[in-house]
Amino acid sequence: MMRKCSLGLLSIFALAVLSSCPSPNTQSILGVGGEVFDLSATSVLHLDFKTYEALDVTLANPPQGILYLGKSNLSSQAAPSADTGSAVIRETASLETGFLMDKPWRSDLLKSLPQESKSISAKSAAVPFGDPNPLYTLDETEKNFWIEVKDEWKLITAKLRYVSHTAYIWIPESYYNPNTLSILNNDNLLTKSQIDDLGNRFSGTDPWTGTGIRALLANLYDVEWGGEPGGNGGIDGDQHINILLYDLEEDYQISQTGGLLGYFWPYDEYSSATALIRGVRSNEAEMFYLDVHFADRFPAIMRSTLAHEYQHMIHWNKKKSHGQIWFDEMLSMIGEEFVESYIEVPQQESVRSTRLSQFKTSYHESGITDWLADAPLKSYASAFAFGAYLSRNFGGVELLKFLGESSESGITAINQGLAAVGVSKDFDAISRDYTSAFVLKNPPPSGGYSFPALRQSLGGVEYSVPAFSLPEIGSSDLKIFPAPEQVSLRPYGQSIHTREAWNNPFHGQTLRITRPESEDVSLSLIFSRP
Repeated sequence: MMRKCSLGLLSIFALAVLSSCPSPNTQSILGVGGEVFDLSATSVLHLDFKTYEALDVTLANPPQGILYLGKSNLSSQAAPSADTGSAVIRETASLETGFLMDKPWRSDLLKSLPQESKSISAKSAAVPFGDPNPLYTLDETEKNFWIEVKDEWKLITAKLRYVSHTAYIWIPESYYNPNTLSILNNDNLLTKSQIDDLGNRFSGTDPWTGTGIRALLANLYDVEWGGEPGGNGGIDGDQHINILLYDLEEDYQISQTGGLLGYFWPYDEYSSATALIRGVRSNEAEMFYLDVHFADRFPAIMRSTLAHEYQHMIHWNKKKSHGQIWFDEMLSMIGEEFVESYIEVPQQESVRSTRLSQFKTSYHESGITDWLADAPLKSYASAFAFGAYLSRNFGGVELLKFLGESSESGITAINQGLAAVGVSKDFDAISRDYTSAFVLKNPPPSGGYSFPALRQSLGGVEYSVPAFSLPEIGSSDLKIFPAPEQVSLRPYGQSIHTREAWNNPFHGQTLRITRPESEDVSLSLIFSRP
């Protein structure tokens, strides 16, 4: 197979040999090249095969540790296992239970929405932040909402149980328990105090400053339609965000520990007529939906869900579409993590705890740019892990601000954002480096990456996320493949390989690494110290 000479596949060790790339008429790859990996100087070696069919890599000055082979697919197309290269040692002397956020909406429904502008203008008489709708009375006003349950639309009635300068919370009477002293967390009922806690965590002291989720996310990513200072309030002319509490899939069981936490439905920001044409419904309001049972049983996780769904609302406003799902979900989960320190989410319920154990066992099944509709928990995990790596190592809150405000999404937005914050690497380069963060502990040694702590200010607000090492976090072990084994790589996907003889390798030990058949697959040797 002919292989193109691609700058994207050249490592930092090979930038000076571009002139050695074979001409387009080259018909074969030559022999075996050699490379020395000095483990006392660096911990990562990106392999550049130049014109060679294989490389013999000799290990020099190794301390104690484990050697890994990392494979990265730098393409939006999957790479078959046989095309990913392999490694041998030359003889040498010497969840499904888990939390789902967002319904798996049919992609054709979202793509059919008008993308450049809303299909209905905001109401002219806006209800601004701070002043509730004059027609609403707390604990008295009722409103009808369309909700989709198991592919069927139904009209339900909910009562207004919370009002702030920023939000309204609605809940049907059948899910409301006026007994504020109730301590049951599995009865599918919410008390006034529980509802108030959700509302207060979202609202904070005002829409723009303080520790409310709305203010924290708006500062980080921007705002929903009509949510800017003096904004028109979006489709309903009201700057307050509506939150509906309901048994979302009507699947409540007393022992339920997994299922749908909440979602944002973009059609709510379009007219009922636009929705009906497409066989769905709109509530004509800026709103999202939360599950009653999980709000009762896992209140801290549901506070994170408020942040997650609000980012989706912002994302739709800025991108004018759902964009690329993996990118949208990545920003939502990173938004969760960046507000956790303010909304009192304990470590065991943090987005790190709920996503990374899954990631460690299934990272190879869902690449960075994947979204697996039939296995979304794996893609949630992949999106969060990459977002945690990206935000901690390449620009922090300034990068996130750019990604939130940009009209672009996906790889294009990330490449533009990296350039904007002064990072010299592009998406392909940081994806190639990503495998080192799978096995290196924090802080990483020279040449590698991990997940360092980050503490930065943006717009006068301090955001902080803790350091962690992937090998040490979560309840599961990282999936490691045998060195000679070849596994298919998902779009922008990775695999990690090792073998027993690579545990505390000796000086002079030589590995033979065969060139991947796919020109999009990049190989790296990574050395992890204890």
